[in-house]
Amino acid sequence: MAVIQSHLNPFKSLKEHVYDVEAAARAILGRHSSCVKKIIEKEVASAIFFHDLGKAMPRFQEYIADPCKYRGEKRLKAHTPVSLLFWLLFARREQIQEETILLVAAAVWKHHGDFPTFESFLNGTLSDYDNDYPISKYPLETVNRELDLELSIDSDAADFDVEELFDNDFISRLSIKDASELKVKAILIFSILLESDRTFLALSGNFLEQYMAPGPLVEIGPEIVDLFLEKKSETGNQNIFLNRYRTNLRRQIIQNSSSDAAIESVTLPTGLGKTMVAAQWALKNRTKGHPGQKVIIVLPFLSIIDQTVKEYRGLFGDFDADTLILESHSIAERKYANDSFEDLNEKFNDAIDFFAETWGFDFVITTFDQLLYTLLSSRKNHLMRYHNLADALIIIDEVQALPPILWQPLSLALNTVSKVMNTRTLIMSATQPEFLETLELVPAPGEIFKKQNRYQLVLKHRDAVSMDAFIKECKLRIDAENWHGKRVLLVFNTRASAREILDALDGDIRCDRFFLSADVTPKERLQSIEEIKKNKPCLVIATQCIEAGVDIDMDFAIRDFAPLDCIVQCAGRCNRNGLKKRADIEIVSLLNLNGKPFSGFVYDRTLLEKTATVLSKAEKIIHEERIFPLVTHYFSEIKKSKNIGSVEAEEWAYWEKDLDVKKMLRGDNRKLSFIVASQDTPKNHDLPIREAVTMAFTMENLWERRRKLRSLGGRIAALTISVWDNAGLDPGDVSEPIGCFYFLKDEFYITGKGISLTDKLRDDSPTQF
Repeated sequence: MAVIQSHLNPFKSLKEHVYDVEAAARAILGRHSSCVKKIIEKEVASAIFFHDLGKAMPRFQEYIADPCKYRGEKRLKAHTPVSLLFWLLFARREQIQEETILLVAAAVWKHHGDFPTFESFLNGTLSDYDNDYPISKYPLETVNRELDLELSIDSDAADFDVEELFDNDFISRLSIKDASELKVKAILIFSILLESDRTFLALSGNFLEQYMAPGPLVEIGPEIVDLFLEKKSETGNQNIFLNRYRTNLRRQIIQNSSSDAAIESVTLPTGLGKTMVAAQWALKNRTKGHPGQKVIIVLPFLSIIDQTVKEYRGLFGDFDADTLILESHSIAERKYANDSFEDLNEKFNDAIDFFAETWGFDFVITTFDQLLYTLLSSRKNHLMRYHNLADALIIIDEVQALPPILWQPLSLALNTVSKVMNTRTLIMSATQPEFLETLELVPAPGEIFKKQNRYQLVLKHRDAVSMDAFIKECKLRIDAENWHGKRVLLVFNTRASAREILDALDGDIRCDRFFLSADVTPKERLQSIEEIKKNKPCLVIATQCIEAGVDIDMDFAIRDFAPLDCIVQCAGRCNRNGLKKRADIEIVSLLNLNGKPFSGFVYDRTLLEKTATVLSKAEKIIHEERIFPLVTHYFSEIKKSKNIGSVEAEEWAYWEKDLDVKKMLRGDNRKLSFIVASQDTPKNHDLPIREAVTMAFTMENLWERRRKLRSLGGRIAALTISVWDNAGLDPGDVSEPIGCFYFLKDEFYITGKGISLTDKLRDDSPTQF
């Protein structure tokens, strides 16, 4: 008697696969706390039981026997509609509650796709069902025998309608709190099914054994932070009094942390050690909490991720950091095996992909993008790791860098996962936008700001100046103020204006000069930041990519006008350790050739207007001690007048719409991306990037080609520059296409200056970094 087949390579019967998925789900749930398990354990079991029953249909069996020879319509081999029908019929017969029906149905129906909206579930699940998937041909007796079930087919199955079980307003009649909790539960079940459905196919041998029965967790106590910082204080140019102050402050913050608070915050001036505060907070709560807790560190920019990874690797110097830390961002490298042991390589590489894509590490260091995709998007490749947010300790640094339109969606999502999934979050910033209700761990942040005297804002923006006038002034000041022997930071709002200043001053400065903007490859930017950190005299010309969190220490800065939080973050790059005289942060307003301020090309008008209003009431010089109340007032004004994403939050909570997180983060302007091969420095026996990509596209096997390109992903991202898709720019004029990539011709990139297109193709578009 024929066995019902589930997979071809390797061959698995439906019975084997269902049992495998059930075992993997038990392993996943075993790593979560009891409070998480009890709310979804039964629903997960039902989703697993029903998710692949549709594979017994004759069309799918015809397809899976030999996919290359299948000639039927693609949609007719789909198995999830039949699986869904069996669940809905079962739920109707057993009179299961509507909420449970929906939680399981979403996972069963879409476990090979993206998470559904409620409207698509009502209207797109079983339309024209009996014509496409004749239920009368289902091998009911065989399935019942193989899986030890008692399934039956109702007499009206062919005419079944989802609306028999749900009213159109089933979700919309709920409060936003209840709707969002229902959605988080549904995505949690969906996520567990996605990972468990793939586990036994992606893992084998020792990797599978370790996954199913992991060894004892690595215990790392919070005291290692103190030991690490004590050792670090013995090297370099240190401010003993500042270090002592940081230590006392950190200990007080950690002491104030409460396990009863789901979301806590740390509001501290820049340079007071937030990274190690967060590390100790995480290690303390990880020790006290559920042993399987993930620590997820979320940062806005790649430049900060690089330095944060180095800090954590240093902190975990006595442990195997490679097995503890996952870097999850665009330029993170996946280190695949590539030697003569082909079978072992395949198993190792499959495991690398699986654990990276599911965030299967104790410590995950990632970007705003990746966290927001996981929390708010509907894409299955992001949601497979969603369940690892349960019981997690999430640290979000430099939260002020989020666009206001994401404030309300993020607030709702974090509050909901905190309640439903036992997640705890720490929000950190020197300029806290306060869109979340948190327990502030810093005692009287305003009083701490009052004790700082490292810089002062010098307001010159009220008299706007042209670029020519500004360049002329800089040229005079270079010698008059001896910029050659100082560490000077100039920050501009657009790539074009930054590059214009760079070209104008390039021959005038006699110290090292660095250029940091999105016109420069991420690889070159990171290398430049490491050189800047050596504290030698230098001139740094940059866009906003230098601001939040980048650990450099400059003597003074000039900053083109920007929202107040950006100005304060820029100020935090000067006299960071308080070892120098008070630094001037000059705020100017630069105009382009048409007399328009560059700030208007980058920032929202409301943010600029509120900044101008707040600063209009201040004197020309504002000491650091007086910054905190200005920032607090600024963000309170923003919340009153700016779109903070209330509509988007409702759309997410009520399953109404797939949020375009990328657009909300980066805007909707289209960009072109170019790989700068001239910046590539292959390691060991690696091929140059152009040859490696060319070779990948010659591979006939689709999966081998994808893995090869994925293995090159970190190198490609580190060498990639994106520019706005200007109507006058034809990629073919400046690059060579290889597969889906454009390789920039060497003459269009200058080391130290970045991409160099003609003036016709440049504009004053917003800086992206």
